[in-house]
Amino acid sequence: GVIYLSVLMGFLVEAISAMMNRATRGLSPLVEDDHLIVIGFTHKCLEVLEQLALALESDGGGLIVVLAGEDDDSDDVHRVIRDTIPEKALRGSKIAVRRGNPQSLADLQRVSVQDAKAVIILSPTGTSADRADCSVLRTVLALTALRGDADHTTHIIAELQDIDNRHIVQVTGGPAVECVVSHDICSRLLLTTSRHPGLGLVYDHIFGFEGSEFYLKEWPQLVGRTFGEIYASFPTAVPIGLKVADRRPHGIMLNPPRDFRVSEGDEVIVLAADDDTYAPALGSAEPAEPQGFQFAGEESKKSMRERVLLCNWRRDVDDMLLMLDEAVKDGSEVHIMSDISLEERRDVFHVEGFDEDKLRSITLHHHVGRTTVKRDLEVVPLREMDSVLILADERHEASPLESDAQNLATLLLIRDIRQSCKERDDAASLSERKLLSIEDDGSRRSLDDVDDCSIICEILDSRTSAVARVNSSIAAQAEYVLSHGICAKILAMVAMRREVKAILDELLTDDGHSPMVFPASKLDGVTGDPGRTSFAALARVAMDKHVLLLGYQKIVEGQLILNPQKKDVESLWSKHDLLVGL
Repeated sequence: GVIYLSVLMGFLVEAISAMMNRATRGLSPLVEDDHLIVIGFTHKCLEVLEQLALALESDGGGLIVVLAGEDDDSDDVHRVIRDTIPEKALRGSKIAVRRGNPQSLADLQRVSVQDAKAVIILSPTGTSADRADCSVLRTVLALTALRGDADHTTHIIAELQDIDNRHIVQVTGGPAVECVVSHDICSRLLLTTSRHPGLGLVYDHIFGFEGSEFYLKEWPQLVGRTFGEIYASFPTAVPIGLKVADRRPHGIMLNPPRDFRVSEGDEVIVLAADDDTYAPALGSAEPAEPQGFQFAGEESKKSMRERVLLCNWRRDVDDMLLMLDEAVKDGSEVHIMSDISLEERRDVFHVEGFDEDKLRSITLHHHVGRTTVKRDLEVVPLREMDSVLILADERHEASPLESDAQNLATLLLIRDIRQSCKERDDAASLSERKLLSIEDDGSRRSLDDVDDCSIICEILDSRTSAVARVNSSIAAQAEYVLSHGICAKILAMVAMRREVKAILDELLTDDGHSPMVFPASKLDGVTGDPGRTSFAALARVAMDKHVLLLGYQKIVEGQLILNPQKKDVESLWSKHDLLVGL
């Protein structure tokens, strides 16, 4: 009996050891449902995990599964996650790591993808855009095969790098797939922020799960009411539009006409702290318009010629040039500074089918040199620039910290060169400076306006952004766009509530409704001494000109407030205060 027992114990110990070995290597099966899966352990993965944990906090946490690559060591992945995301930041959520091939049906079944709430496919790094998108496409094919014809509620969020590949992935995955083209989103945010300073901070607040978020809900008691009445009916939320039941393709209508009436089945889109923090107050009346206030409107974006400098080389720089060509006045200039040779640039343009001679509004100027070397930067007419965009170079995208270090070095050099130019100009006599001042047609900037240049710096790693925020000497040098962080927020938002994707598309596309930041001086009446009125009253003035106020930033307080909770409380407003509208 002792012999048989010893043999049995030997088998049990061996079986348990094998199971433990598979678990530590990330190869054990996972039996779960309603969990979240992130496929691919990239630099963006950590940002996505933190956002998902934040979103799950109101539910007491949840399970997030990371399916890392076959070559990744699960212990190393666990260690990186543990070292980067503290236990407190997980907010009750648990993270499980498995290894496998995302194109293998067996490996996908091992993490129970068919029972997951959502699956996020992160774009691979260290390869070309087309190869990365092909990898995502193959993963979508595998996931679609597992779904079959069954009525699964799992939806798939696919991160792509090239907007030209979106259609084929969407067709392959069908209605279950939502595509997020990260490079295109970053390009639009960078250009928009450069032309509208302050907008980068607004987008950072709108996206993600900190503060107010987008919610859609049908309110039967609002049927038959106009949007103008609805806008004044939510004391703890800001209505921004409607999801119209009989409107296709997605029914989203942001900032609809004030007299548009809500029909049965329509949903109200709001910016609110949470889905249980707002409800319509039907007895609310539209606030009276403050006396002496009128909305002055926004100046034309094409009112003057511009000079724009692009530092470093992005893979989609041709798309950025086309966006700029549509946005600026004829006769504007775009300068590109990079150590990539002119021949290489022409080859890239040729492959992408881009012809710079067909640009209508801008003239392209090429400069070859390193953006981290002062003597190379001094070749560029920096003092004449209206805006400077310091882009994350495509060759350093796989090393975010290295890319950020180079961008910060470029930023400080540009500021130093511009400051030296200003000091030399200040030494000149007033009469000499007037002779060099702006021409009447607005084609050149005055030397007095040399500090009016908007500098936008793209940051990839959130740790760099955190350091920049606490370092006053760096924080004040430019406006920072945390591209990986914003894309991670968008991916997490769509994973939690896929209906938000249509709203984000409206906010980020050319023909949609983008947020805007403008000074309170645009409201005639806030031009001298501060005026005393409420946010709700100011919102009424703006709404008369088809602008929805989302929030504000008072110059004294400095904090950006979206969806203010005490909308009817009067306070002092200065012409320097900023308003956020849609």
